[in-house]
Parts: sequence; structure tokens; C-alpha cells
Amino acid sequence: MMKKLSLFLFILFTPFLALAEESEGLVPCKIGECEICHLFVLLNNVIDFFLFTIIPILVPFMIILGGVVLVVAYANPSKGAEYISKARNIFKTIIIGTVLVYSAWILVNVFFQVLGHVEWKDYENRWEIIDCD
Repeated sequence: MMKKLSLFLFILFTPFLALAEESEGLVPCKIGECEICHLFVLLNNVIDFFLFTIIPILVPFMIILGGVVLVVAYANPSKGAEYISKARNIFKTIIIGTVLVYSAWILVNVFFQVLGHVEWKDYENRWEIIDCD
């Protein structure tokens, strides 16, 4: 069931990756005008897209899925322990995965701040150090 749900969610959110409008989507340049610096901007856009768009939408759906499995566990006494174990695993995986992803993002940003590449006051424009003109 989890594999089918994961595949469904992947297919559902894949069209968002093709947002290639002029400097409003993930791709920061038009075809034929891209330079190597745009690769870093694209990488940043993809990471921000997953961290701040996909994950905040996906986590509540997975919590709801865990809740549904938990409700089914109490509705079906013969397999209740098995379903409760699955629900606990879903909740544990959600918590560990979310904490891991965002703590890694924080650690990488703190690392770059310590190196002096990113100032918090200019965090939004951190890739403008590379001249893309």
C-alpha cells in the first residue's frame, strides 16, 4: 500500500518540476541562454522547492495515513496489533525523516555561514555572488 501511495504522490507532484517559466519557476534561464552559474541557482531552487513546498504538503498526508491505519487497527481486533505497529512505524518514520531533512539543511547553512559565504542578512541572494550576466 505504501509503495502505491508513494508512486501516486510522485506522479501527482512531478508536473511541478517542469515549471520552467521565465525566472518564476525552477529553471532560472531560458533555453540557449543558460550558463554554468544557472546550474547552482537551479539546484538551490529544486532544494527549496522540496523543502518548503513538497515536504510541508506530504507530511500532513502521511500523518493522516498513519491516523487512518491506527483507526483501522482499533476497528479490526484480529489484526489490531499488526496495524498499530504499522501506524507507529509510519509516525516514527515521519518524525525521523522530517527532523533529519531539516536538520541537515540547517547544518549545511550554518557550515556555509561559518565559512563566510552566506550572511543571514543577505541569505535570499546567496547565489548572486556568481555573476550570471
